[in-house]
Order: sequence, then structure tokens, then C-alpha cells
Amino acid sequence: MLALSLTQRIWLIVVAAMLTVFVGISVFSTLHTREHLQEQINDQNSDAAAVLAGALARVSGGGPELEKVVDNQFNLGHYSLIRVEDGSGKVVYQRQRSLDSVTPDAFSSLLHLTVEQGEALILGEWSSLKRVVIETDPTFASSLLWDNILRILIFCSVASLILGFSGIALIKLQTRGLRPLQDHAEAIANRQFETRPLPPIAEYRPLAEALNILADKVRLILQQDARKLEKWNLESQTDKITGLMNREPFLGTLKEQLKRQGQEQTGVLALVRIMDLAALNRAQGRVVMDNLIREMGLALRRLTLRMGGWSAGRLNGSDFAILCPSTDDVPFSAQQIHETMMNVVAQQGLEDAIRMPGSACAVKHKDTIGSLLTCLDACLAENESATVPQMTLTEVSTEQVSSANETVGQWRETLDRAFAEKLFYLGDFPVVDAEGDFVHIEAPVRIGLDDYEYTAADFLPWVSRLNLSQNLDKVVIELALQKIQVTGRDVCINFSFSALTDSSFAEWLVSRLKENDMWASKLWIEFQETVVFRNLDAFKQLAAALKDSGVKLGVEHAGYQIAQMGKLNRIGVDYLKIDSAFVRDIQQNPANQKLVRNLVELLDALNIRVFSEGVASIDEWKALVRTGVNGFTGPAVTNIIAPTPSKEAETPANEDRATEDKAPIEFNQ
Repeated sequence: MLALSLTQRIWLIVVAAMLTVFVGISVFSTLHTREHLQEQINDQNSDAAAVLAGALARVSGGGPELEKVVDNQFNLGHYSLIRVEDGSGKVVYQRQRSLDSVTPDAFSSLLHLTVEQGEALILGEWSSLKRVVIETDPTFASSLLWDNILRILIFCSVASLILGFSGIALIKLQTRGLRPLQDHAEAIANRQFETRPLPPIAEYRPLAEALNILADKVRLILQQDARKLEKWNLESQTDKITGLMNREPFLGTLKEQLKRQGQEQTGVLALVRIMDLAALNRAQGRVVMDNLIREMGLALRRLTLRMGGWSAGRLNGSDFAILCPSTDDVPFSAQQIHETMMNVVAQQGLEDAIRMPGSACAVKHKDTIGSLLTCLDACLAENESATVPQMTLTEVSTEQVSSANETVGQWRETLDRAFAEKLFYLGDFPVVDAEGDFVHIEAPVRIGLDDYEYTAADFLPWVSRLNLSQNLDKVVIELALQKIQVTGRDVCINFSFSALTDSSFAEWLVSRLKENDMWASKLWIEFQETVVFRNLDAFKQLAAALKDSGVKLGVEHAGYQIAQMGKLNRIGVDYLKIDSAFVRDIQQNPANQKLVRNLVELLDALNIRVFSEGVASIDEWKALVRTGVNGFTGPAVTNIIAPTPSKEAETPANEDRATEDKAPIEFNQ
């Protein structure tokens, strides 16, 4: 019974019910009808005998006339016997027959009819006949009962079919309400913890409510884990008083920024110092100074959030550093920083006691952390002797030669030429899993112009400034689809923020992917973490539009907004790439190991794969494998994995050679 389907159970119930109805109706109806038929037959026998006796009263004796009267009566009804006797009881004439029974013998014996013979005296004065006996054949009555049972059987069978098919139709109609519940359960199994509206069918609502409760509780657990991870990250990498980054995390961020800078791209680095902090602690009190430093940290955090992309750190007790990437306006940046910190001093009423010199300089690709800090510190030392210390602007070197490409006009000319002559192409950087197996090609866009290669960091700021981001995104898509067709490999590309903010681009992208649906499943698209969380609604819409295309959607340069990771649930993000700042020398950094491990566990609960960027050594690779990271990219991977073969070159021999070209990786060393 347990193995039966709902349809089979419906049929079983219907058949059992109708069988019960059939038996009940048949027994009741047959017994009642049998009694009624017995009475009718007995009455009919008596009446027929009386009528025949009256007819025979006019017949004086046997002979043809007697036989004619009896035969006529016998042929009129279903009689088994008509017998005429004289006064001595001798049979004068008799007709007898036995009708063939159409009912089963068992039925006839079970419902045997008790039939009484009809007798009548012949009262003719001159007739020698004395008595007539008539008996009706009960086979006729049995056939009537049998026909009645057959009619009941046909009725119950038709009713069973109607009820059965109606029940099946109702079940199918009702099970449609189960489909949303099934989809909800599958979504939870796929780690999409969302609540859904309750179904209109009352019987399904408890199950739907249970699924919603489960999704809410799991989502709450994940959010709590994300907050705990964010709290731990803040505690381990930030200053307890100010909430700003400690020295090592800040310098790591500066190091990564220098690596990302294009050859002509600039940023700003500022250093601010509270003079004679020890003396101020004694004079003003440690509580007052700690409160001042705490408010300064809060103000700087607000400034970095408002400016977007800025980073601030407390290098030691009295020194604060602020990094302003992707800007060349040193005076504006310095003014914002100085005014922010001096406003805090004024609010605390300590403007007469606090002397806070600072220095700021432009950050360029050729600079090093050492040269930047040395220059700023030297400039700041000179500023300390000033009567009213201010923010001093300086240069790391004396070179003041400006590249012609820094001008908007020349960059516009360069980019227009690149678009017109199709000088854009995609780079090749493999991403592999923990076993060294290929995952996809990371393909950043490049420009090849006059035997010179411009990286994305060189021209992307100018692409954004000149409002050419969407044009470039379309070119990148076309290049990626071509690369997939040529290599037969998965290809990963980056999109700008305009791909999220412009709805027409999403429509164009979906249409283009439908035209190339054969290759769409090999395309990986990713956005920077800051872009995703600033445009989360647009990101959700794009993910929904790409849901059925097979495209894999990801987040790159991630790890800075851990508390927001829970928002990636239900969006459809397939993977996330941890920024190289968390990867650098991770084998020597237990704090970052724990951070990455916890982040992997959190994202694994959301069914999001985790890759790491910028893996520079096998030691980093081993440490990341132990944290559970799913994939890797960076110099170590590029040097280990053989160049990606083209589709035309892929033959069994080449496949063997490609396998041999991979350097062996021993993670247990």
C-alpha cells in the first residue's frame, strides 16, 4: 500500500467503495424483488387456474376440445405445468416443459424461489372433469433477478469510472499546487533561502509555511555568520579605537593599488600626524585624547564611504594614512582630509592644543611603498616646525614630464582609433582548481597600438571618463564569443558599472547570447565587488535576465564587504574571487587564513564557488587549498599551466602534450 501512487490509491478506494455499494444494493434489491416476484407468481398461478377451470367447466370430457383449451392457456404464459384431473384424480390431460436457465446455477440455487401451484375445481354439472393444476416456471423470475443485478453492476461500473477519472482529474488539479512547493524545496536545496507566497490550497499551507520558516532560519544563520565574520575581520585587521585599518592591512592595500595602477594612472596618498601625542595624553588626559582619536577614526570612515573607494589606516599611535585611488587631484583630496580631521579637533574644543601637520602626494605606477612613505614623512617633518601646520603637497620624484596621453583629447583619439581599427583583444590568464585542472580563461581586455600594449588599468579610467564603457563592453562580449569558438574553452570577462546601470545593454546582451546560445554556457561574466553592492538591484535584474542563458555570473576583487555577502543569496551568483590583498603571503598570515576559510564556508552555504586572485607562489597555493578555496589565478598559475591550446590544434597527441606540460604540484610538501 505504501508503494502505491495517488492515482492507484484513488482507483483502489473507488473500486472498494463501489464494490461495497454494488453488493449492498444487489442484496437488498434482489431479496426484496424475490419476495415480490414469489407473491406475484403465486397469485398468477391461482388466477390462471381459476380462469382455466371456468373455461373447462363447459367441456364435458376429454378430447380435442379440452386439449385446445389447455394448449391455448399453456402457450400464453411461462408455465412449467398444466394438468387436468377427473373426479377420481386421474390425469385427463397434461402439458409440461422445462425452460433453459440463463442465470448461473450458483445464483439460481442461492436465490431459489418458492413457487406454489395454482389449483381450481371445475364446477360444470355435466362435465366429468374435477380439478386443474397450474405451475409457473421459476426460471423466468430468476432471469429477471439476474438482469436486475446486471443493471446494478453496469451502473456501479459506470459510476466507478466517472468517480475514478474525476478523482484523477482532481488530483492532477490539486498537485499543480505542489509544483511551487517542489520548486521552493529545490531552491532551498540549491541554497537559495527565500520565502514565497502561501498557496491557495489550505492543505498545502502548513508545508509552505514550514519551508518559509526553514528558509528564514537558514538565511538568518548565514547573516549571523557573515556578521560574525565581518566582526572578526574588523577586530583582527582594524584598530580597536578608530575602526581604521592597522598598519599591515593598510600597507597591503597600498601595495595592491600600486600593482593595479596603470602606467599613467594616478592616485593620492596622505599622511597626517598628531604632534606630541604622549605629552597631550598627560596634559589633556588619556580619556580625552582617546575620544578625540575615536572621533577622528569615525570621521575618516565616513569620508571614505562618501568618496567611494578611499581607504584609511592608523599606522601607529599618532600617524594616520589615507589612500585615494583613481584620482589625480592632490589639492582637493588633501583639503578634504585636512578639513575632516580639523573639524573633529574643533568639535572637541582642542584646536588650541592640537598641532596636526600632514603631507600628500600623487601615487604612480613606478612608485614603491618605501619611497612614498619616506617622501611623505620627510615632508611632514618639515611641516612640523611650521607655526600653523597644514597639509603640504609634495612629489615622490622630481620628474615632471607629463605623458601626452594624459590629455582627454589624445586619449579620445587613441580610443576612437582602437574602436575603428579593432585594436582591442583579450589576454590569457588561466584559472585552475585545486587539482590544477582548467576552469576558465581570465581574459582582461587589452589594446595593441603601434607595437605597444595598453593594459586595462591604462585606459579604463579614460573609457569611463569619455562615456565609452558600454561600447567597450559590447566589444569585449564579441571578442569573448570569438575566443570561445576558437579555443573551445570557457572564457571569463569583466564588465563595467555601466553594464548594470543601462537596461538597454542587458537587453542587447540577452539577444546576443540567444544568437550564440551554443557558446553562451562557456561565458563567465564578473563585476567588481564595489560595483555589485552599490548597484545590487540592477545586478539582480541582470542576473535574472541571464538566468536561462547558461552564463556564469561572478564577483571579483571581493572580501572587503563581508557583512554584505548574505545579500548574494537568491541572486544567482555562481562564483566569487577573493582579492589578492587577502592572498599575499597568506601562508604567513594566520588571520587572513582564518578569514578566507570562514568566507569559503559562508559562500559554500550559498552555493557560491570561491576563487582566489593573484596567487604568486606555490606556498600561497598550498595555504589557500587548506582553506577550501575552489580555484586559483595569478602568476603562479600562469607559470605552471601550459598556454591554452586553440580548438583547431586540439588532437589526442596535443592533449597528451598539454597534460605533460603541466608542472607537477605537490600540496603535501
